[in-house]
Amino acid sequence: MAIYGDAALTGSSFRESLSAGWQQVGTGMLLGGLTGMAQGFKVAKDFEQNPWNGKTINGGVKYSDDLVLEAQKLYPKKAGKTELHHIKPKYLGGPKDGALVPLDGAYHQRITNEFRSLHGYGLPNPSPQRLQEIMSEVYKKFPLPPGYNY
Repeated sequence: MAIYGDAALTGSSFRESLSAGWQQVGTGMLLGGLTGMAQGFKVAKDFEQNPWNGKTINGGVKYSDDLVLEAQKLYPKKAGKTELHHIKPKYLGGPKDGALVPLDGAYHQRITNEFRSLHGYGLPNPSPQRLQEIMSEVYKKFPLPPGYNY
């Protein structure tokens, strides 16, 4: 009878090696489950969603096709065209090479207009604290797609 793997290396029986292997599977599943749960809570926090039911918290709305369709009705010439949006707008002091998110052009226009309504072009850059407040207000009203954080 041939002995394989750990049993051959340690001199233990195949049954002992099999039992130890199943214990490691259980440990791996536990650690994987805990890691996945922690990541799920982090993502829920980042998107201001309840981790148990996915509903938004703090008065924000969730990114949806309905928001994009609403924007496309307002800006039909931009509808269906992909534009890159600076998550931290350059005109508010964001870096030129800052994080970008691809958005439908009409939805991008809605976000841009909301930023302009809260802090117009040509004004001095807001303080870092005020910039975070502005971004929070805009992205609660017009959230970024899943996977993009501000």
